[in-house]
Amino acid sequence: YLPASLCFIFFFIGLKIMLL
Repeated sequence: YLPASLCFIFFFIGLKIMLL
């Protein structure tokens, strides 16, 4: 189980990768 903060970090990184 991953903490909500860690899931949010992974989501933010994925979003930045998609924007690049």
